[in-house]
Amino acid sequence: MAIEPDPSNILCLRRNYAEQIAAGTVTLIEKGVWSEEAEIRFERDVHDSARHTFHHQPDADVEIMSIPVVPLDQIVSELALERIDFIKMDIEGAEREAIEGAQETLKRFRPEMAICTYHLDDDPEAVRDAVARTRDPLRDSCSTPRCESRPGSTQGSLFRGVIEGVVAGRIEQALFMPLPTVDGDFADHDAPKPRTEHS
Repeated sequence: MAIEPDPSNILCLRRNYAEQIAAGTVTLIEKGVWSEEAEIRFERDVHDSARHTFHHQPDADVEIMSIPVVPLDQIVSELALERIDFIKMDIEGAEREAIEGAQETLKRFRPEMAICTYHLDDDPEAVRDAVARTRDPLRDSCSTPRCESRPGSTQGSLFRGVIEGVVAGRIEQALFMPLPTVDGDFADHDAPKPRTEHS
């Protein structure tokens, strides 16, 4: 499952994953995730789609638009998902809001997660605390989540790890925010590589 709010990235995903979308192995949600359902300000960096954000970038050349956002709990409920094994979030500072809107999902499924915590100064603490609120200290061995910093990690290596989990039967349902859209995200992976937006 891919959750993507940006119109240009949505077009890219629809083209690059047309076969998987048609087969039902990839579901594309054309919204952002947040702590509540709303229409919010979205800044599109005109030079770098990886820097689109819900937070103001005073030094960036951006286009302003409004996009729909919903809690992840709402998406899970509407799709009647029976399991979620893995969640990846690299959503430019919206991670804490997304986690707040995913409380029931995280409590119910206890998925593995890869969450970026470098966009805002207090992300390491705020994101960790948001995730910790989903943990049951009587059920979990630790009341706070294990947080690791992996500066050498890449989209490609993360994607390979998920593929390995699927092959091993450990991961059946994964949520990507965002799903890789360009060749570089699949570096050294033997899966078919999607075309870039300019190809």
